[in-house]
Amino acid sequence: MSSSVLNPAVQAALAGIASHNSSRMDSSRVMSAFIYLFVALGMLSMSGVLALLLGWQWLPFRILLRRRGRTDPSTVMWNTVVWLVVLVAIVFIVASAAGLPGWFIVSVVYFFGCVGMMIWAGVIHCKTPPKYAAVPVLPVEDPAEAAAKPPGAPISAFTSTMVAPSRYPQRPTWTASRQHMGRHQLSSLLLCVMSTSLCTIITVILFYAWRVPDYQLWQGSQNIMTVEALPQLNAKTLALMYSWDQFATNIRLGIYAKWYTNYCGSEYTKYISPSDRPRKLYNDFIKAYSINMAMFSPADYMKYNSTNELFTRKLNLSIPWRPIDYDAGNFVSPCDCRVLAYPNLPTAKIWIKGDSYSVSDLLDGEAALTAKLSGGYIVIGRLSLQDYHRINVPVEGNITLIKTISGSYWGVSPEAARSENKVFLNLRTVVVIQTPGGHSVAVIFVGATCVASIVLNSWVVVGATTTLGQELGYMQYGGSTMIMLTEPGAVEVDPALREISTYPVETYTHINSAIGNCTSG
Repeated sequence: MSSSVLNPAVQAALAGIASHNSSRMDSSRVMSAFIYLFVALGMLSMSGVLALLLGWQWLPFRILLRRRGRTDPSTVMWNTVVWLVVLVAIVFIVASAAGLPGWFIVSVVYFFGCVGMMIWAGVIHCKTPPKYAAVPVLPVEDPAEAAAKPPGAPISAFTSTMVAPSRYPQRPTWTASRQHMGRHQLSSLLLCVMSTSLCTIITVILFYAWRVPDYQLWQGSQNIMTVEALPQLNAKTLALMYSWDQFATNIRLGIYAKWYTNYCGSEYTKYISPSDRPRKLYNDFIKAYSINMAMFSPADYMKYNSTNELFTRKLNLSIPWRPIDYDAGNFVSPCDCRVLAYPNLPTAKIWIKGDSYSVSDLLDGEAALTAKLSGGYIVIGRLSLQDYHRINVPVEGNITLIKTISGSYWGVSPEAARSENKVFLNLRTVVVIQTPGGHSVAVIFVGATCVASIVLNSWVVVGATTTLGQELGYMQYGGSTMIMLTEPGAVEVDPALREISTYPVETYTHINSAIGNCTSG
């Protein structure tokens, strides 16, 4: 912008927030890289354990090594090396094809394979003593006897002082099936087991010692910096998934996101007994996310029968907690959310990294609507778990289109939004409103991980008239996002909100509060 509408103190505060959040992301990248490194090293070590056990018991690669029928130490060693290459290749191929879920399955198979083979080897082999060839040992004579013997007398005359060779059998370096492990095999096995255990311990320590800094944003109603309440476990999970660009997509975490969303759909709609509500509703949800229940009806959490009921709670309308900033020309926030506003989609690339989106993508190829809305404002409103998840009408007018679009189930956290994983192409529902001025505004409900259900109210049909602040619908359990696309000239967004978005810093905005004005023509 050529001139700022923010005072210097606010500009300094916003620059500090942007710097803090950037450092937060950098530190998350470093910690996640270390965790993944030790996980990979642990997997390599476990592959070594399994290769040693398989190479000891099974020698299928002797033909490849041109050593058919041989069981000498060199053959066993190279057979084990080939086993290691094969096992590592399996991990790589499966992880490349099926991502993290495939890697996890292979890890479980390898782990139980190691345990099973160790138990089997112990039962079969430890019952019989080792049989090793005796190594010849030179005779040794007692120094006193050596001094007393006649000059030139042979050592063999003093056989009582010789060491019996059979008392010191030499263990081979590498052995094959039906023999006890060679000494190099045992030392290598011990090293791999210790390495696997050490990597596991380091990974666990890193994960639990890691503290993700608070995410900072701007509190629009008070013009101060605030932080987003987020339990450390959630923050670490999001950082591991989304700290690196396209990482979640490349390792096929979409499979996990879909599975977890289905799990949420069944788990969080289950009836919670009154005795469990203090733990499951209050401790795990209300207390963890600092939710002020006085704003909602009912205010008593004991009256909610499931987590989803609490999540979709309604405002207490008898108290004006979220009064409508009512003006026939107002453009209001449709939800309690963290808002970013940009004049058009290309300028939003400061937040939505990469060239992943077009207006057509967001609208699922609606050509006529895409032509109308291209070049207009994009307003992104991110909702977190603690927020009120009911969506209200942002502008007055008439509904001209309702469309549900299938998609992925990525999270919509700041890390996810900026990770080039196309999170805004998740499952979504589009409601288009035509304003009295004849312009179109698309309100897009974007689901997320754990949000597979977007529910529109019964009155929301094509042709219905919208009233400012009227409830459109709600999103069931989980975080989510609301996106508004406006036709050029339809609205003018608050200049301060636009400038704050360029840092980029999210502005926490209450439902029904004005974020701009509709134009008259």
